[in-house]
Amino acid sequence: MTIIFYFQNLMSKFLESGFREVDFRLNPKSIQLFRSEWREFIKTIPSFPKNKYKGKGIVICGGGVKYFTCAWISINLLRLKGCSLPIELWYIGNEVNKDILVNIEKLNVRCRNLLDFDGNYQFHGWALKPFAILHSGFKEIIFIDADNVCMTNPEFLFELEEYKQTGVVFWPDYWKTTIKNPIWDILDISYVDMREQDSGQMVVNKEKSWQALNLALFLNESKDIYYRLLLGDKDTFRYSWMALKKDFFFIEHEPDTCGYIDSEKYFGMTMLQKDANNAPLFLHRNLVKWDVTKNDELLWQKIKSFNRNSKSRTFIAEYSNRKKHHYIDFQGDFFEKNFIELCGDIELECLHFLRVLRSKKFFNNLMIFEYINKQRNFINFPSS
Repeated sequence: MTIIFYFQNLMSKFLESGFREVDFRLNPKSIQLFRSEWREFIKTIPSFPKNKYKGKGIVICGGGVKYFTCAWISINLLRLKGCSLPIELWYIGNEVNKDILVNIEKLNVRCRNLLDFDGNYQFHGWALKPFAILHSGFKEIIFIDADNVCMTNPEFLFELEEYKQTGVVFWPDYWKTTIKNPIWDILDISYVDMREQDSGQMVVNKEKSWQALNLALFLNESKDIYYRLLLGDKDTFRYSWMALKKDFFFIEHEPDTCGYIDSEKYFGMTMLQKDANNAPLFLHRNLVKWDVTKNDELLWQKIKSFNRNSKSRTFIAEYSNRKKHHYIDFQGDFFEKNFIELCGDIELECLHFLRVLRSKKFFNNLMIFEYINKQRNFINFPSS
């Protein structure tokens, strides 16, 4: 069976075998052209600016009601878990207001507007991620998607020996890229049977990763091609490292799916990512985000995991018309775990921060502002 996702005009076929196909073919002339473009680009990358970036910190992209809601929860939870690293919250233009800046900065968060760096920047959405990593004031970064929460203080990731050696840590997605995808030829990479990357969390030393990070930004800026092949930004990082033949540490433990049961049916809506020792570390809530979650809605009930080295694996990726969201399910040789027994009360902690945010006047003002903007269909709402 083949499930087709149309996501932000990007079509991927998610197969029950765990492979992701794209319905996008390129002739040899086009492949050669795109290969020449990125090879010419890397010749123009400037040297790493030695004295420009300092220290360690966390970078999150989270503007607008949808992603600021998620970022607020993620940041508050980081502080609750004892993380004292400085945080940069990146946004574009009027995605946040002054009241939000004042309130979020109380959590040792510095807000960064992309337009302060490049007023003519035309690439929104996913492309903000590599831009924010490159232009962040930190030399060493833990990048976390806004819809991702840390189950424990992540500062220890900087101390991993594999990170110190390679300068980067990546995490796996559920899926693998098929050998037929033109990306292998464009980037001149021999096919590798490995999982795609979930870029919802990364650890990056910019000095060691400078060329690859710049190439990742280039691939994101060329999104009309690469987003069709890679389903957005998520694998542009891993492929940039592979294209430049740079080493990276890839967490070997595959993600579990975390979700809820409704009418005896399982709906996985969060990726549970592990640390190098296979302990739960990140809950990447990418299919039902916090902005559409009710104040008391408990959706983290069951965790599904495939038995290690099992060959009986079926990946289900579908859309529920009744529940109004995409979901993931595992079938075959899998086992289930109770979420609370494994992860404790973290969902209750997240819901507490969600209720606090929704009680704030500054957040209600943001929702009104965004609603009016969308209804009037223009970006800059005129001041009175």
